[in-house]
Amino acid sequence: MDGHPVKQGDFVHDILLGAGVVKWADASQILVSFGTGEITYGPEGHYGAARRLYWSDPIYEAPPKRDAKRELIQELIRTVRRHV
Repeated sequence: MDGHPVKQGDFVHDILLGAGVVKWADASQILVSFGTGEITYGPEGHYGAARRLYWSDPIYEAPPKRDAKRELIQELIRTVRRHV
């Protein structure tokens, strides 16, 4: 997930269910245990078509009205990620 191996015992975060623990993982699936049960995700944290599983709680920020400076920074970040 995100270029890092997922291993049994790793702590992860589902954007709807919260914190969970990896029970097992292989090249095609990740099984995560939550207080309410277990869910199987794809190898990159997808449940169905949506990415729901991350290493920690992702921080979301409401974007402001069109802002050229912000768009330039986002494009710079995308360019750096492509080359790293």
